[in-house]
Amino acid sequence: MVQISKIFDLWSILKCAILFFVMGLYVNYVNEFTVEHINSGNSYHDTYESIMEKGYSTEQENKLLKKMEEELLENESFLNEASDSYFSILILCLILFNALIFFFGRKGYISIKPAVFSVVVLLSLLTYSSGVGQTISWFLVTSVTYFLACKKKSF
Repeated sequence: MVQISKIFDLWSILKCAILFFVMGLYVNYVNEFTVEHINSGNSYHDTYESIMEKGYSTEQENKLLKKMEEELLENESFLNEASDSYFSILILCLILFNALIFFFGRKGYISIKPAVFSVVVLLSLLTYSSGVGQTISWFLVTSVTYFLACKKKSF
């Protein structure tokens, strides 16, 4: 009779599951943090939150929110600032995450085959990321970082 531990390396499966959820939670947290950072101090966001605290909105409140939203979307300086803030936070968080991946990969704490690592990262990003651009960029950078960390030569 074949033992299940010979078919599946349960420790590797556990490491992949941990990587999947850590990556997913990190990406989810980063996305929520960036949106909250952009919305902090925003009059539309504050008005929306105060209206929605009661659980419903009247037709007059909906018209007010629609007017405020249109004004906000026409404000090009706000849109540029929000875009810059969003992407700078995402890039900073990507650099921090990949520094940890490189360190843990170099030290051997993440001892997963690079191809399996890439698949787990891709699945996690497809599950938790906010868009295709984020998925592709984070996948490529994180996979390359791990491949470099697994190389035997020192830099």
